[in-house]
Amino acid sequence: MVDPSLLDEILLIHNALVKARFPENVFGELKASEKTDQERELKTTYRTILKKIHPDKYAQIEQASYLAQEATSLVNNLYEKAKAKINSNSYGEILNDKSSFGDATSIETTFDLNDYCYELLKDPVQGDFCDVFFGVRENDSGLEHICFKVVEDKSNNSLLEREKEILTSITHKSIPIFLDSAILEDDRQANILRRVEGSYDLYEVKDQFPDGVPQEHAVWILDRLLSVLGYLHTNKIIHGSIEPGNILITPHNHNGFLIDYTLGIKEATKTNSKYFGTNDYSAPEIEKGESPHPSSDLYSLGKSIIFLMGGNNTTPLANIDPKLNSYLANFVTEDPSRRTNDAWKAWHELKQLRKEVFGAENQFLELCLD
Repeated sequence: MVDPSLLDEILLIHNALVKARFPENVFGELKASEKTDQERELKTTYRTILKKIHPDKYAQIEQASYLAQEATSLVNNLYEKAKAKINSNSYGEILNDKSSFGDATSIETTFDLNDYCYELLKDPVQGDFCDVFFGVRENDSGLEHICFKVVEDKSNNSLLEREKEILTSITHKSIPIFLDSAILEDDRQANILRRVEGSYDLYEVKDQFPDGVPQEHAVWILDRLLSVLGYLHTNKIIHGSIEPGNILITPHNHNGFLIDYTLGIKEATKTNSKYFGTNDYSAPEIEKGESPHPSSDLYSLGKSIIFLMGGNNTTPLANIDPKLNSYLANFVTEDPSRRTNDAWKAWHELKQLRKEVFGAENQFLELCLD
């Protein structure tokens, strides 16, 4: 008999791991003082955690099993960071690194907000409705790199309020961490998100591969994005604005992020739900006023991946495996009733396809970017 509480259990653990800033947040204080003893103590804690989250424990519930696999990956990553900190005699120290932040001449403004001191850099990234300033915030618990996202006009405050509602209701390793929000003196809303370090959007990636990203790299990006879409859709959320600029990848850990939820749809299954806008990668049915459906996100994702691999719009790609071409074609079918419409199913199909094409369901191939 399946125990439904297992899903709640692993969800709480997974969410805590996603939000962990430092390995110390997970493995706690080490009582030993010598490196060898610290490593032994760390390993014991690490193994205890792995037993608690082992995917076999959650195998009877598909979503729980997936979250357990994700949790295991997060713990492994934090374990490696912990070992590195022990080796450098810095385990237990609060992170306070501004080395990649910039010098005093590049700082736009400094201010205090909700017990944090903020420093923002000049030259924000300008979007259609918002500007995004990169910066840092710091308090007694340490420093973290952030994105300070502010609407250009207060009439668009509802966009950031919608993003806040979505991001505070979900937690996933491929979704930005929401930290705070504020109404500025001029009545504009700002959202503060943890910055995704070492990331590139798909436009930046494509610039380095003018003929298209090789298929073996594109499939791991697609794998990650299908998993996060499966998670969103399970939670009745439609992203609604997927395009290459809203997809980030971090090559060092093979993760991908889906960002910008200003046009997202929460409780998308409600009868009065609607789309809030379109872009060049939107599914054709959106402009026709049809009700929100997961297949629209999958259309935009498919079109974005085809762009990344060197294709034009929804045209089949040359020089890739025919099975992969056929798989991608199902994402960008104009008729939503004939289109790929289940992200989790597509994720499982991709694993089988990767095994047939590349000989393995999963593979870690380094993608070198400047």
